[in-house]
Amino acid sequence: RAASSAVAALMQHEVHDLAEMEGRLLSGLSSLVEDLAAEERRRRASWEEKAERVARELRAGVEADMARSACEARSLLSEAKREASEARKSVLPLQDWLSALQRKELPTALAEAIHRDVQPEIQGMLRREVEQAMQRLDMQASDRLLKACAEQVAQALAQERQEFGASRRALEARMSEMETDVTKHKKDLRS
Repeated sequence: RAASSAVAALMQHEVHDLAEMEGRLLSGLSSLVEDLAAEERRRRASWEEKAERVARELRAGVEADMARSACEARSLLSEAKREASEARKSVLPLQDWLSALQRKELPTALAEAIHRDVQPEIQGMLRREVEQAMQRLDMQASDRLLKACAEQVAQALAQERQEFGASRRALEARMSEMETDVTKHKKDLRS
C-alpha cells in the first residue's frame, strides 16, 4: 500500500508538472500566434499604405496625361482654325469672280451661261472643300486624343495589376507559412 500511495503521489506530481508545462506551452503558443497576427496586421497596413500611394501616383499621372492631351487638343484646334482660314483665303478669288459675275461685269450671254452652269458647281466645290478640311482636322484631333488616353489608361491598369498581383502573392505565401507553422505547433503540442 505504501508503494502504491507513493506511486500515486508521484504520478499526481507528474500530472501536475505536465499540466503546468502544458499551460506554459499554451501560453507561449498563444503569445506566438498573437505576435504573428500583430506582424500580419503591420504588413497589411504597410501594403494598404503602399497601394494608396500607388493609386495617388497613378491618379497624378493620369491627370498630367489628361492635361497634356488637353494641351495637344488645343494645339490641334488652333491648327484646324489656321487651315480653315487658309482654305477661306484660297477660295477668295473664286468668290470675287462670282461677285463679278453677279455684278454682270461680263457680257450678258457669257455671264448667264457661267451663272447657270458654273456658279452652283463652284459653290458646291467650295463648300465640299471646306467641309472636308474641317472633317479631316476633327478626325485627326479626336483620334490622337483617344489613342493617347487609351494608352495611358491601359498602362496604368497594367502597372496596378502587376503590383496588386505581387502583393497578393506575397501575402498568400506568408499566410501559407503561418498556417504551416500553426499546424506544426499543434502537432508538437499533441505529441
